[in-house]
Amino acid sequence: TNANHVWITDQTGTTVPGTDTTGLTETNISQTLNFSVSPSDNTTYRAHAEGSGCRAVSGETTVIVNYPPPEVVQFSANPSCINRGQSSTMSFQVRYASSITITGSGISQTFPGNSGTTITSGSLVVSPTADSTYTLTATGPGGTTTATISITVKQPFTIDTFESNSYCV
Repeated sequence: TNANHVWITDQTGTTVPGTDTTGLTETNISQTLNFSVSPSDNTTYRAHAEGSGCRAVSGETTVIVNYPPPEVVQFSANPSCINRGQSSTMSFQVRYASSITITGSGISQTFPGNSGTTITSGSLVVSPTADSTYTLTATGPGGTTTATISITVKQPFTIDTFESNSYCV
């Protein structure tokens, strides 16, 4: 009421773009103004009103941002079965994760992620010497998600001894 200028600031005191509204008609009747905000983190907003020479803070609210849990779109090994001495390429696609780590068989490799909706892709070449399981851990503001894959390693075999006896018939 009785405001000709309304604006919203965030918790740092910065005016939120698109909310600085002037030229309103001062009236004794309550007026409603709607503004849309899209914070990436929890943010407290304060509405300010000014009119007829006085300024007052008319309200404050906090917007809580709920993040989805990280999503492992794809985690695979190609090939998933190798001969000892060969390598396999593990590939992944993850969304809503700020950090992605692959562990297993003596490996621990971390990749930067993107906590937004953009998919983060990556790969890691490994050469395990025995059957191995690898775990991808995706961590973001919405929690942690894991996925596992296995790589089978065929071991070479040898013939240590071979005897032949000759028989006459």
